Amino acid sequence: MLDYIRANTQSFGVKVAFGIIILVFVFWGVGSFTDTDSDRVLAKVNGEAILEPQFYRQYQQTENQLLQQGITKQQMKAQHLGRQVLHTMICQILVRQEAQRLGLAVTPRELREEIEKNSLFLNAQGKLDADSYARGLKLLRLSAASFEEMMRQEMIIDHMFELVTSSIWVNPNAAYDRYCFLFEKRVLDYIYLPAAEYLQSCSVTQDECKSYYDAHKAEFTVPKKAIITYIKIDPEKIVDPKSITEAQLTQWYEKNQKLFTQKEAVRCAHILVPIDHNDDAASKKKAQETIEKIQEQL
Repeated sequence: MLDYIRANTQSFGVKVAFGIIILVFVFWGVGSFTDTDSDRVLAKVNGEAILEPQFYRQYQQTENQLLQQGITKQQMKAQHLGRQVLHTMICQILVRQEAQRLGLAVTPRELREEIEKNSLFLNAQGKLDADSYARGLKLLRLSAASFEEMMRQEMIIDHMFELVTSSIWVNPNAAYDRYCFLFEKRVLDYIYLPAAEYLQSCSVTQDECKSYYDAHKAEFTVPKKAIITYIKIDPEKIVDPKSITEAQLTQWYEKNQKLFTQKEAVRCAHILVPIDHNDDAASKKKAQETIEKIQEQL
C-alpha cells in the first residue's frame, strides 16, 4: 500500500486523500485517533461531565430539526450552533442539579401520562400499549430507556419552571398602568406670548394687588409644619432589674392592681338554637322566644 502511494504521489486521488486526513487532524486533533476512550469529556458542570458522544448526539438532533425548518448548515455555522448546543446542555444540567437538591422528581405515573399525550405512541383506539409504544420508539430510533430518561429530564425542567413562576402574581391594574405608561403619547401645542409686549398693555396698581391677595389668601398659605424629635428609650438600660427587690415589686403591685385587672367578659362568635325541621309549631315558637331572650341579653 505504501509503495502504491509513493508511486502515485502526484495523482489527484492521493492528494484528495491526504487533504482529508490533514483536515481531520486539524479539526479533531491527533487524540481522536490515538485515544482508546471514546467518552472524552467536553465540559464539567459541578463535577458532572458532558461526554463527547452526548454532545454530538444532541448536536445531530438539533441540526436535523433546524434543517427541517429550512435553515442551512452555513447559517448554523455562522450562529455557532455547537456553542449554543453546549450552552443548552450546561443549563439543563444546572436545572437538573437544582431540582435534585430541592427533591423534585418525576413519578412513573406522571411519565406515562406525559407519553400518552403524544399520538405517536397511541394505537388506533387512542390508547397506549406495548406494541404502539415500541412502534413509536422505532420511528424515533431510540430505546425505551433513552427516551424515558430524556422525557424525565424535560419534565423536571418544567417542574422547576413551575416552581419558580408559581409564586409570581401581578396585579392586572398595575400591569395595565405600566402598559399605558410605556405606550402613551402626548401631542404638545403652545402659543408664544412675548412678555414685554404684554406688560406694556397692563397696568396693575398696588391696591389691586392687595385686593387680589386678600381675596385669594388660601392660595398663598403654607400649611403648618411641625418638627418632632423623639428619643427611643429602653427601660432595661435605664434601670437594672436586679436593683429592684421583691418587696418593692409587691408594694408597687398592690398600689396599682387596677392596671392588671380585666373586667369579666364573654366572647361569643355564634349562638345556635337547635330545632328540627319536623318539629311542631310549639317547639318553633319556644325556640324563637329563646332567641329573643338571648338578643335582649346581648
